[in-house]
Amino acid sequence: MVKFIPFLESIILLALFEQIFYLKQNIYFTIFLLLIIISVIVSQWLISYKKIFRSSVEAQKSNNNILLFSQLNYWIDFLSFLILPLFLSISIFFFLLLIPQTFFRHLIIFFGVFVIYLYFRNLYYYFHKKQEYKVNSLENISLYANILTFFLLSSSFFAFIIFLNSRIWIIMLWLLLFGSTLIYQLFWISKVELKKNLFYLIIIVLIVEELFWSITLLPLDYYSKGILLSLVYYTVIGLSKYKLDDNLTSKIVKRYLFISIASIVLILFTAKWI
Repeated sequence: MVKFIPFLESIILLALFEQIFYLKQNIYFTIFLLLIIISVIVSQWLISYKKIFRSSVEAQKSNNNILLFSQLNYWIDFLSFLILPLFLSISIFFFLLLIPQTFFRHLIIFFGVFVIYLYFRNLYYYFHKKQEYKVNSLENISLYANILTFFLLSSSFFAFIIFLNSRIWIIMLWLLLFGSTLIYQLFWISKVELKKNLFYLIIIVLIVEELFWSITLLPLDYYSKGILLSLVYYTVIGLSKYKLDDNLTSKIVKRYLFISIASIVLILFTAKWI
């Protein structure tokens, strides 16, 4: 029965998302409730992790530094695991505000919640079924969910500039906050030491910020702009992960560049210019 918990949790999230656009009342309360539920879910999966920390520290109670460090690690891990489902839910909500068609709203909700379900499922196996957990499963689903979240957020930000006349510098500050946090989460889940590789995070954030400003000048719809920026984000993130793992080769670089350039050319030729 326990293994069905991630599925049941995802059904609850699906119902809350659908309620927002069916009832069209208490939207902000529903979003707040949805984010609280996600926080509770993540904390639930970390209960066993917390118990492990406590048991490992009990034998060394005399050393207060170890106790403090263990408690700190728990909260850092809790917040780091929470980032992805929380940001993905926020990005889904922003993106849904831009879609008038009911069918596509349902499609985005279903697909987004399905990705969150896969994330919860991998958390369950990671903490409760270690023997059945497939190596790097959590890292892989985090990468895909990270890119999806970035696309939904960046598309929404471009739309806010186009339709709401939002100031670019304010949107870029929000992108800086969300983007740097998403990159941190991906580095963290991939077990990349942030202190030693902070330079890469800063460079990636600067590249994303610069390209975001440049793409705002293009006369494209916000979907196309979001896809363009997400392709660059995907390329830079992917190459950085290989570099930090000491697995970067010319073949990998050529593959990423070919996919990205081919996709960008295709988008520019097929996109709706405005």
